[in-house]
Amino acid sequence: MMKRNFEELWPENPSILDRHTALHRILYLPVFSIDPEGYYPKSKHDTWSRTTKKEAEFARCAHSIIAKPEFIAANRRASEQLLNLLRNNQEWTPAMTVVHLRAIGTPIPHGWQFPAGRIDSLRDAYRQNFEVSCQMLPLVIRMQNIAEGRDPEIIRDPTDTQGWGPRNLDRRDQVNNLNQYTRAKAVTKEAYLDRHTLLRYYWNSAFNRDVRNSIAHAEFDYTMHDGMISYKGREVPFYTFTEALIKQISLLAFWLDLCKLYKIYGSRWDPMNKKFLGLN
Repeated sequence: MMKRNFEELWPENPSILDRHTALHRILYLPVFSIDPEGYYPKSKHDTWSRTTKKEAEFARCAHSIIAKPEFIAANRRASEQLLNLLRNNQEWTPAMTVVHLRAIGTPIPHGWQFPAGRIDSLRDAYRQNFEVSCQMLPLVIRMQNIAEGRDPEIIRDPTDTQGWGPRNLDRRDQVNNLNQYTRAKAVTKEAYLDRHTLLRYYWNSAFNRDVRNSIAHAEFDYTMHDGMISYKGREVPFYTFTEALIKQISLLAFWLDLCKLYKIYGSRWDPMNKKFLGLN
């Protein structure tokens, strides 16, 4: 697939390092250009830094999950979503002006409109991006557990009657382990990002709740003359919808980088001797 998509940029006989990192090197420049506020590198640094003091524990955890079908499937879906959106860039590039105006703090001129393109296909892409992203969140929680000295699969500490749960989440909605977390509804998964301030801000920017509520229903409507998406009295400018989609593109790249990190560390765990081999 990589050779088909990137032709001469993809080596004939890729090494393991190529397979883990080449896609990310190729995509770095386009992702950088659509992320003027720097969500991608800031969130990446904050999330990655949690592994540095407990690399052996992280490598052991990564080794245990990188061959699992759900990890492989989520990684593949994120890759496909990212590549499809980059190929169909004519659908979202008109809203790049909005992204850059917001980055410099300039108000969006009143009455701005953008061509709607294939709004149904963009809405499908938005929904799929959200589903893929929800599937990636357990990887973030595992890293947090390791950084805080817990078993990667355990969220609530059985020795602590208070447990670990987001302050803004009702106790009955809190979960005890990654299995429950994976099956939880999206609002519960999102709440557990409360210890990842930058990533939570990134997530909220990419998945604007007003936009999500407006496009989640079959009865949503797009009005061409005023460029508004509406549902049951709620109105969102079309460019806000497309702007959120642009931020999801860089978030997909973030997820691919996260999977890359798991694969690199997982490949450096020696299960026979139960030893981290280092990254050199």
